[in-house]
Amino acid sequence: MRVTVVDTDVHVVHDTFVKPDNMIVDYNIRFSCMLEADLADTSVTLHDIQAILLSMCIANTILIRHSLQSNLLALKVIHSTIVDMSVLFPHRLGLPCKWSLWNLMATTSDRYPGQYRLAQL
Repeated sequence: MRVTVVDTDVHVVHDTFVKPDNMIVDYNIRFSCMLEADLADTSVTLHDIQAILLSMCIANTILIRHSLQSNLLALKVIHSTIVDMSVLFPHRLGLPCKWSLWNLMATTSDRYPGQYRLAQL
């Protein structure tokens, strides 16, 4: 997985790939945009990234992301102050359907232009 942290001015303050504990059998490139080569040189483990994130965040730090719940589960991190874009903008068909980030940005970027820049990161 890739973990990127930006500040309130959308400047990248941390960006790294995380080596999984188990062998990856399908990179699911269509959704992950990650290649085997991306993880070849990384030595950052799940434990390492958890420590890094915990050092960067305090209890009232607001985490914002599309499908953030899924990311937090993958990171095995619990945080109480989150904004999950897939929850804020539910799919018209209801759960378990979710808008893809790009579809969400295409339909809302005229109303929320600053979010499109965040989506490009």
